[in-house]
Amino acid sequence: ANLSLTTAHQTILATTGVGGITLTLPAASANTVGLIFHAVKVDSGVGLLTIAAAGTDTVNGAASKTVATQYSTARVVGISATAWAADNLGAL
Repeated sequence: ANLSLTTAHQTILATTGVGGITLTLPAASANTVGLIFHAVKVDSGVGLLTIAAAGTDTVNGAASKTVATQYSTARVVGISATAWAADNLGAL
């Protein structure tokens, strides 16, 4: 199921199945500089794990980023009042 993240979330284990799921980040203006989320795609389903910015915020300059590979982890860090930075930690 899709999920709107809050500051209470830290690590999200996501099962995407066939249809995929979307994790929506909190508004970057909500005191999120330095806040870190880890989102792990734990299944081998074809669905994508999408990390979406709220409103007009961005993730690496875009509206969203995706994770497609089982056990890959997206690390997302609040970097300003309007932006998030993300990197894919890959699968071990």
